[in-house]
Amino acid sequence: MSTTEELIKGCIKGRADAQRLLFARYAPLIKGTLLRYIKDKELAADLLQDSFIKIFNNLKKYNYDGVFEGWLRRIAVNTALDALNKQKKRIDNEALHDNYDDSEDTIETDEESLVELMMKAGYDKQTLVQMLENLQEKYRIAFSLFYIDELSHKEIAEALAINEAQSRKWVFRAKEMVKQQMMDYLALRGMANSNFKSIPK
Repeated sequence: MSTTEELIKGCIKGRADAQRLLFARYAPLIKGTLLRYIKDKELAADLLQDSFIKIFNNLKKYNYDGVFEGWLRRIAVNTALDALNKQKKRIDNEALHDNYDDSEDTIETDEESLVELMMKAGYDKQTLVQMLENLQEKYRIAFSLFYIDELSHKEIAEALAINEAQSRKWVFRAKEMVKQQMMDYLALRGMANSNFKSIPK
């Protein structure tokens, strides 16, 4: 089986077989990323094609600095956010003017990834993705950008046209809601785990 580097080089040379293999290998990753932001499956399918067009067009720019999957996810995330903006489904900014408290600018998120804490408790990432479905769109997207796709608050603020303090606020609120869902879920299964209680408030 071809290595990722071999596939990348083949795609850069325009080889159709390399492009097909790259698509087959990474389409599930890209599709899963898109569906965390885009609920319309037909639109997500179109964006999957758009994402790969961007990927093939930009492979020459990939310098092997960092994980290739992370580079692919970033393209998918940007494609999803562009689509939301074009559909005028940009994240609702009413919270910027609705009882906004500057004192919350100091909110800090966990140093240790919430996803890593979940893994320690025997929790799978797919369950987290399912729980995000219950969040309001702005919280779901902010949480996904920070914890799953690992964007900084500066990058999130730029992507969503908000300020960094608002990004911290949305991520913090989303984290608290997800944490509560996890505790409720585990309690129902008789598996409440002290790891979750250790997450900073």
